[in-house]
Amino acid sequence: MVILVPEKLLMSKLLLMAATLVASNAVMATTVIDVNVMVPKSIVDQDGAEKVFNTIHQRVAAMDEYYTSQRTGIVKNGNPENLHFEVKQILVMSDTVLNPTCKTGYSAAVVLLNEKVIGVRSSYGPNFGIMAPPLWDGVCTNEQDIQDLTFAVHSSGADMWITTKGGPDGKFDGMASAGPDFWVSRYDTTPDTYAHEAFHLFGAEDLYNRKGAEGFCDQGGIWAGRLMCGYGDLTKNNMFGGSPSAIDQGDIYPYGPSERYLLQNFYNNPDSPDAARLLTMPDGNLRAYYGWTKGTGAGVMPSADVADRTFTMKVDSTTLTNAKPYIDVTITASGTDAAGKRLSVELYSESGSAVVGQHYNDGISQLVRFDPTTGQTALDAAGNPTYTVRLTARDLAFVGAKSFTLGLRSGTGGNVITQPIVITVQGVNTDDGRNDGGDNGGGGSTGPISLLTLVICGLVRRLKMC
Repeated sequence: MVILVPEKLLMSKLLLMAATLVASNAVMATTVIDVNVMVPKSIVDQDGAEKVFNTIHQRVAAMDEYYTSQRTGIVKNGNPENLHFEVKQILVMSDTVLNPTCKTGYSAAVVLLNEKVIGVRSSYGPNFGIMAPPLWDGVCTNEQDIQDLTFAVHSSGADMWITTKGGPDGKFDGMASAGPDFWVSRYDTTPDTYAHEAFHLFGAEDLYNRKGAEGFCDQGGIWAGRLMCGYGDLTKNNMFGGSPSAIDQGDIYPYGPSERYLLQNFYNNPDSPDAARLLTMPDGNLRAYYGWTKGTGAGVMPSADVADRTFTMKVDSTTLTNAKPYIDVTITASGTDAAGKRLSVELYSESGSAVVGQHYNDGISQLVRFDPTTGQTALDAAGNPTYTVRLTARDLAFVGAKSFTLGLRSGTGGNVITQPIVITVQGVNTDDGRNDGGDNGGGGSTGPISLLTLVICGLVRRLKMC
């Protein structure tokens, strides 16, 4: 049956749909927070670069869900504002497992301060001086790391720094530092741990250890599910605390202001890297913020200058074969003053039917740096900085073809324009009907169980049981 809709009614519906679309788009305003992540080399060696790099991207991206406007309640110019966390650089750092003599207590905040990118910032003392917290069990720096940090400070425009360590020490899953950085126990820890520690940098304090509020964070407690209780329950409407009518007053005083109030107040403050932000408490007293990451939404750190610069990737082949078990991957930065700027881009791989460490090597996922200050940048015929990485096959003893993905992402100082490329790994074995086409299936051997089955079948063939 066909239902005829009057023209005026149809027009009204179209206008309503258009209005809804405009409204939904208005809600999608977003502040981007650029993130740098540091990870111990021993963990990369242990778990593999591909797994570590891809997991970090997944965890940082998952923080977005905790900072949607519907949960935070923050607004910008009267409109709801989402926060979006975006990885800019992943830095593989020294650690005491591999280098027991590397410097401890030398954090990203110290490099930022030394490079005069930020002023003296902390909420720990009357002079707001940077105080390095304990670095737990390993992440530290040698001279090369300090150079890498310095490069990242000037190239990434990162607003927030995350340091991962080698694993839980039985005391902390995470820890917020002074200034722009925080620590998590492992790169693959839960997204709510990342989100919880990030909120410290926006000014929030822990609720799970509040005197006089014992049990409030427990299941069934009045604060259950709130992010600053040590976990975040995305199903809870009170994850950030505060009723709409009480946001402007800091609704959980004397235990502290609500997280909604903190984040909005922080967001409203002007960006100022040279002095700690102060929050007026309901009793008139002032409290210094931990954080400094975002104020108006413009960010303390300027975004890396992009201009018309681009990153591209070319491969000399898309297939790893027994005859040519390697592929040369060339990354090129081009555009205005590309050879004169500190630039970086991440080269990554993602396993498919071809598995990293089994069918191809695990050394491809890495941060590619173009740094003219070192005098080591290679230039192509057009004067563009280039970097070449060799991808090699490992085990080709299987039947058929397998594949994985190779790509660029997280460009600083330029736009990534090359789409991910599917790489084929060609097995050397042929299927002669005696295997299932899996790895190492070149006819195969007959195991003890198979032999026993053959013997039994030979004995009972007359009974037609086999």
